[in-house]
Amino acid sequence: MSEIPRYFAKDEVRRFFAQIPKRNLRDRVLFDLIYRHGLRRGEAARLLVDDVSLREKTLRVERLKGSRSGVYRLHPASLQLLRAYLRSRSSESGFLFPGRIAGTHICPQTIYHACRKYARAANLSRANPHAFRHSCGVHAANSRLDLIDIADMLGHRSLTIAMRYTAVSTKRREENYERIVNSGEFASTV
Repeated sequence: MSEIPRYFAKDEVRRFFAQIPKRNLRDRVLFDLIYRHGLRRGEAARLLVDDVSLREKTLRVERLKGSRSGVYRLHPASLQLLRAYLRSRSSESGFLFPGRIAGTHICPQTIYHACRKYARAANLSRANPHAFRHSCGVHAANSRLDLIDIADMLGHRSLTIAMRYTAVSTKRREENYERIVNSGEFASTV
């Protein structure tokens, strides 16, 4: 099995988000959705306002690279951010994250540069938007989500690809060892 891809620990995610100014709702929503839904930057860039249903509390994602598209439940914190962001938007664009030119979406490269800026401020090395996708997968695996659910969450058609997120982290390995030791299931060897 391959190594766990580059991802952020939960404290690193918190440090990253602490660098985004509270008033910058666009970037707060953008990176919240990228992280919580494992979006690629191109998928995030192409989101439409109509992909968000505040009433149904869902987000429709058109996945790229032949991945499975779907409708996903929004986290309560994401809903709160989205409500504030949509109220504050002055753009009439159909894109959730409009570009500088009318009728266009934010450029994926703009997302990359914003990510690098906040990551540098948070003192995170080798950070890029795709690390948030990996973080979503690893954090889901560490919370014991089934492989099939992780694959669905990230839009993977193959369980084999989703398996990379289940590689055992040191923290999880230690937790598993403690659980086994404390279970009393090992026979005495002394």
